[in-house]
Amino acid sequence: MYPRQFFIRTLLVMVTLAAVCLASHRVYSSWYAQNYPGHFLYRLLHTQVHNGDTLEEVSRQFNTAVEVDASNVTNVVKLWNSRGWSIPPEDEIWHFSHASGRGIYLQFRDGRVVNYPYFDFADPDALAQMNNDPLPPLLLRRGIWPIALVVLVLTGGVLTLCDKKSHGSASTDPRRN
Repeated sequence: MYPRQFFIRTLLVMVTLAAVCLASHRVYSSWYAQNYPGHFLYRLLHTQVHNGDTLEEVSRQFNTAVEVDASNVTNVVKLWNSRGWSIPPEDEIWHFSHASGRGIYLQFRDGRVVNYPYFDFADPDALAQMNNDPLPPLLLRRGIWPIALVVLVLTGGVLTLCDKKSHGSASTDPRRN
């Protein structure tokens, strides 16, 4: 009996499928951000921004980052006052926005996010509905990776079985022995 091995064809197909999945993810991400900007922003704020993140880490997630004078932005003053937060003179307030034009104000102390209400963004679906933003189809709300993973696993399994079968039939071929 031969040890388990993959044929070159199987490896090439799996590498090609992985490349297609990566390209699909990029296309999906831009489609998702363009067609569902509210949901995209809420999911981004839920999964990618946390208290303690640096200005650079947060800036990577958005298209623009602009430092603002908090005393001149009434929305910031209202929100911070309603939550009982203070803005010491050494703190900075930055406005981050995405290509859709939507954004968020964040407070930084010593170069790190503070007073970030992570729990406010715990349910991007509910936030989108509350703000009358469109929701992506249920199957695509978690991104394309779950679908891509299933395709890769199933394809890998089928190809492995086919290789095993052809490898097994080759060992019973009297010309191969």
